[in-house]
Amino acid sequence: PSYLTCQATVAGDQTNAGTTDNVITGCAIYHGDEDITASLTALTRQNGTLTVAPLRIGIVPTDRSVEYDGNGKWAASTVTYVNGGSAGETLTFYDFGASGSDHLFYYALNTGDTLTVSMPQCGPDKGEYEFTPGCSVSGAEGNYILAAAIGKVTITPAEVTVTTGSASKAYDGYELTKADGAEITGLKGYDTATVTATGSITNVGSAANTYAIAWGSSTSSANYTVTENLGTLTVTTNSTPITITLKPKSKVYDGTALYPDDLDFDYDGLPNDDLWIML
Repeated sequence: PSYLTCQATVAGDQTNAGTTDNVITGCAIYHGDEDITASLTALTRQNGTLTVAPLRIGIVPTDRSVEYDGNGKWAASTVTYVNGGSAGETLTFYDFGASGSDHLFYYALNTGDTLTVSMPQCGPDKGEYEFTPGCSVSGAEGNYILAAAIGKVTITPAEVTVTTGSASKAYDGYELTKADGAEITGLKGYDTATVTATGSITNVGSAANTYAIAWGSSTSSANYTVTENLGTLTVTTNSTPITITLKPKSKVYDGTALYPDDLDFDYDGLPNDDLWIML
């Protein structure tokens, strides 16, 4: 009834995540200023419970896409309170360090504990790297739920440019090549590669000065896309006059026709061994 008042004492507390009884240790019922507890025969005491839920913290890596440069890569992350009075608040790390190849980020929690987030190295080679951040707290682990999402770092190929030289000449029956001037540019870090020009042409016309790449023993070709800047090998018509002179043949009259039994001639201006082609 509204004219009665109750004074109770309880014993119970809960600091860490979990549940405990909130026990009624004493109780007095008053009618005005008069304690009437002793006159009540049906007084029931119902203890309560005290529950502390774990603080939930979300760690969400920021997906990253970066071009290959010969070095390992790390992603950043967003750390947020998921429940409690600070739900939705984003934390900012106050310090960072390293453990092996991992990057460590330190966050001061509103509980007084420190959260450490470990971000693994990805790469350095081209590819897609999925990972889950490592997480730990300085206080009792049971007081926290650390929910780390899967992150991804994508390393895309870098671009190198292969250049070969150009050359031209009039047809002379010999192969035209251009070895000097071949180079590769854009290699990253300590990567190495050697380019050799392989193009050739002999007859009149033109052809690209092709190439071959010898990648270094510690260099992966998969880390690169190749852009070509190829020279041209050109053989033009030889305009040098060619003179062929048949040598005279004679004999003393013997009543038979005089025929050449062998081609005997002089020539001038014919390149290389093309004489045999004419024959």
